[in-house]
Amino acid sequence: FLITQHKSWNLLKEAWREMVFPVIMGIQFCLAIVLLGSGNIVHNLGMVDFSGTHPTPAWALDFDLFIKELIDKKDHGALANYDHMGKSAFLSVPTPEHYWPLLYTLAVQRPDDVLSYPVEAMDLASISMRCVQLTEPSAS
Repeated sequence: FLITQHKSWNLLKEAWREMVFPVIMGIQFCLAIVLLGSGNIVHNLGMVDFSGTHPTPAWALDFDLFIKELIDKKDHGALANYDHMGKSAFLSVPTPEHYWPLLYTLAVQRPDDVLSYPVEAMDLASISMRCVQLTEPSAS
């Protein structure tokens, strides 16, 4: 079973084209699940550089790296209080709907889960493409 939000469906059907599986739009008890949270740590569409000619601003890089440090420390409380982190947070998360998937993905993190970042990049100057992956120790 896969648990996802509506925006993740396009990623799922591309990633597993040949597989047939039920997708649960919401949360339900399952013995084995894949939880996919689709969002961005930094997501400021008002400052997107579609020309690709401008570097990523320092506030975006700083916030992305600061959030990574909090994830590494498993400081979920601080991650949930991002709106108290100052100007970089305000610019990086002008609206929370793209940040929240990180929180509910990390909410299922177990103490022994292996944490990795399969993608660490910025796109269009103001969008973080960082991917956070949690796997069981035996699956790593």
